[in-house]
Amino acid sequence: MSKTFSWMAAQIEHMNPPQIERKRPTNPFPVGMEWGSATWRTHVLLLAAYPRYLTCHELRQGSGYGRGAVAWALRYLAERGAIQKYPHPRHAAYYLYRAVLEP
Repeated sequence: MSKTFSWMAAQIEHMNPPQIERKRPTNPFPVGMEWGSATWRTHVLLLAAYPRYLTCHELRQGSGYGRGAVAWALRYLAERGAIQKYPHPRHAAYYLYRAVLEP
């Protein structure tokens, strides 16, 4: 019985399992603003409403996108400096958004 196990151990030591190269899938949603995307529509709505402030609810209604898409778009635009974010005067948990026009 020890010969069988030693033979199996020798076989396992010499086995080289094939190395599988795993490629990461490409991102179907590229970073940035593409024409017709939620970020693009949100930015266009804010530019059209300038100098008025808009709420997230107004942007969701105007763009036709859901809460997550508009929230991501607002965060992306704020990080890039394309919009300004102000606390809502009546509701501390909400914000008002306005486009930044470049000189």
